[in-house]
Formats: sequence, C-alpha cells, structure tokens
Amino acid sequence: MTRFTVAVIGTGPEPDNIVWGESAAMAYRHGEAYEGLSQCDLVGCADIVRENAEAFADEFEIGEGDVDMQACADAAREADVEWLIYEHDMPDDPAASIETGAAFLESL
Repeated sequence: MTRFTVAVIGTGPEPDNIVWGESAAMAYRHGEAYEGLSQCDLVGCADIVRENAEAFADEFEIGEGDVDMQACADAAREADVEWLIYEHDMPDDPAASIETGAAFLESL
C-alpha cells in the first residue's frame, strides 16, 4: 500500500473559535480524516497566524520545527510538480500580499 506524508497549509482557528465567513475550521475536518487513514501520516502544518498552527499541531500531535522551503521547492522540482502556490487568506492588503508571495516563490 502506498503511504502518504501530509501537511496542512492554512490551519485556521480551532473549531471552538470559528469566525463564519472567514474560517470554518476545515483543516480540522481534514486532520480528523487523515488520522483515520492508515496510509497517511500527518506530519506538518502552517498558518499565517502562529497561534492557529500551534493549536492545530497540539490537537494532532505534530512536532515542532521550521519548514525548509528551499528543500520543499527543490523536492517539488525533482518530482515534476507544476505549481507552487502562495496562499494568504484575507490579507489586509491583497496587492501587497501577491507581491510578497511572488517575490518569495521567485527566490526559491
């Protein structure tokens, strides 16, 4: 059986702190689903709000650490991944967020 290593990007707030129209805590639903799949290992998470990522990591017992984005980009290239996507939900300044994300991805 093929095994999958999974990371959730954009965890959002805990389900007890849902802000409808902004977050429905869908990452928690996905986390629960991955936990129920024997072929999946949930190993990482990220969110632009550090506290959201920390709460998600605590809930699903994910270890701590920083993601080596350059290594991720290199691995994606080796696997012929076509797209690397920068996501920032509900930024205060969407145009600045796009510029920041584009510059970061170009640096990889």
